[in-house]
Amino acid sequence: MTFSPFVAYQQFGDKPEIWGGMNYKLQKFIIGGSVSSNKEFTASIGMKFEKFKLVYRYDVTESVLMGVRVGSHNIGIRFNANRKNIQ
Repeated sequence: MTFSPFVAYQQFGDKPEIWGGMNYKLQKFIIGGSVSSNKEFTASIGMKFEKFKLVYRYDVTESVLMGVRVGSHNIGIRFNANRKNIQ
């Protein structure tokens, strides 16, 4: 079991943000989320196996171009290759 809280600062142009959130892992199950000082948020859920990781993410952010809040979906797959020990 792993519990990982975090705080991060980011600035994009004239838009500064402070993010706070957490990630939690219990065996193969992963869940996480964060919220910003600008009331934006992200949430994720997934599974991590020996050779790959599959994660679904949803976030709501403010579009700089349109001036509205929009939601987006993301599915991420990461494959882990075998590493050779080089001595």
